[in-house]
Amino acid sequence: MRKKLPARPNLEHLRSQAKTLLQKLRAADPTALELLEKHLPQTDPAQARLADAQHAIALDNGFAAWPGLARHVERLRA
Repeated sequence: MRKKLPARPNLEHLRSQAKTLLQKLRAADPTALELLEKHLPQTDPAQARLADAQHAIALDNGFAAWPGLARHVERLRA
């Protein structure tokens, strides 16, 4: 199930989520690994980069890529 962005999403919070996801991937956290497998099955968790974590966060929120999510959030905040 996809997440739903809050009414007033915060891009810094989403960036923080991506950094936390990357840390959890490196620690082999099962929930983080499941999220990566769900959205980016071709990505090796041990080789994941911040861009991969951001992409997974974007996909989990219904966006095709991080830039689209970021633009959407910036428009809502403007």
